[in-house]
Amino acid sequence: MLRLPRLTATGAIVDASGRPTSAYQLWWEQFARAIEQSFADIVAVNERQDELLERLIGVAEDLSRALDAVRKAQATADAARASAEDAGASASNAQGTANAASGATASLEQRVAALEAQGSEGGG
Repeated sequence: MLRLPRLTATGAIVDASGRPTSAYQLWWEQFARAIEQSFADIVAVNERQDELLERLIGVAEDLSRALDAVRKAQATADAARASAEDAGASASNAQGTANAASGATASLEQRVAALEAQGSEGGG
């Protein structure tokens, strides 16, 4: 708030020769200083606001970069999870194939044993 000094109503503004009185000159100096100081305060506040705005913009840019990094990390994690799921499915398929091959091998071994048994009965 701008607080300007008040000129007293009882004081003369000019002397008998029409020149400003000492009281008026003193008041005018105080009045002008108060305006100048208020202006200087406003300039200082504006400069501080500019500094804070620059810092805020810097923080916002840092947050934006951090958010981009988080998004990239999430995308990498999603891709890794998908790869792990694919690997799990491939392993399951491979296990099924191995189980089928094992079953086929056992079946062949039983047939071979049966044929060998028949051959030894028939040939002996």
